[in-house]
Amino acid sequence: MKSFFLFIISLFYSFLIRFVRFVYNTINLFSIPAQGSFIVSVGNISVGGTGKTPMISWLVHKLKKENISCGIVSRGYGRAKNKDLVLLSKESCPQVAGDEPFMLYQEHPDVPIVVGNKKDACFFMQRKFNPNIILVDDGFQSFALKRNLDIVLVDISRPLSDYSILPLGFLREPLKNLCRANVVIFTKSNLNKNGSKVKERVLKFINPNTTLVLNSSFVSELFLFNKTKGLFLNHSKIEEPVVCFSGIANPESFEKKSLLYCKKIVSTFSFKDHHQYKRADLKKIYSLMSNSGASSIVTTKKDFWKIKDFFSDYKIYVIDVKHWVKNEESLLNLFK
Repeated sequence: MKSFFLFIISLFYSFLIRFVRFVYNTINLFSIPAQGSFIVSVGNISVGGTGKTPMISWLVHKLKKENISCGIVSRGYGRAKNKDLVLLSKESCPQVAGDEPFMLYQEHPDVPIVVGNKKDACFFMQRKFNPNIILVDDGFQSFALKRNLDIVLVDISRPLSDYSILPLGFLREPLKNLCRANVVIFTKSNLNKNGSKVKERVLKFINPNTTLVLNSSFVSELFLFNKTKGLFLNHSKIEEPVVCFSGIANPESFEKKSLLYCKKIVSTFSFKDHHQYKRADLKKIYSLMSNSGASSIVTTKKDFWKIKDFFSDYKIYVIDVKHWVKNEESLLNLFK
């Protein structure tokens, strides 16, 4: 009975997506042309966890090497409710800017990042900075904003059974809508031996003559926080007891990485994606550490920027991931 109910909701959700697209495509409602800057969306067709933020960071690194100016636009999911546009600066915080834009700013303080309504943010970015490239975080479903290039990430570490429309699966829209994408990147291709089954199903909906298809592996790194040096690479396993926690879309991947880096995990738990840590959350972590004798915590880079000031008396380890894109030149040539 529950499955039937979810199926009905899934059908209704799918119809709603098609209707919204029909309105924008037919009436051209609120749609704006891409003027000035080359607008690139880095999005997905599913809910969270595909690696959009690491991909944007990777693209920024590559564009800067080519002396191509760029800016980043994001909705700032998880931030305090605020309809105003926010231009990130040294005074910004994750609560106002959103955890992912704030993390990107820490990695690229020389790149303008604007948070807010994506259409308005793109206009503001063009008027104030006029960069060669505007990278739009999670823009594949932003029908009000015309893009020059749509990059869609597909996480193939998930089982094939997940590839159904919400709420039966984790898809925001049907796989056939990948026909709108200019580039499809299969992410986490090194984390699932059965990823070929997912690829086979997805490729049925892609025209190889019009869509560039690439693969990306996730490479993880372990950092240790130092008040003077900041985050620096830690090349050895963690010997002491640790408490591990995260607030990301796919906590299972973090937990698997924790097992690789930590010899003695006292406790592992997760919060919802974009979680804003409250006093009760911190009290729970402090209690676990006190009762177990753990003097270190392990978390993600996204969570690190939100909790680092609360754990100044403890060692903080950070697990971060980055993309390794095979045949990256074919992608980067699209930006030149």
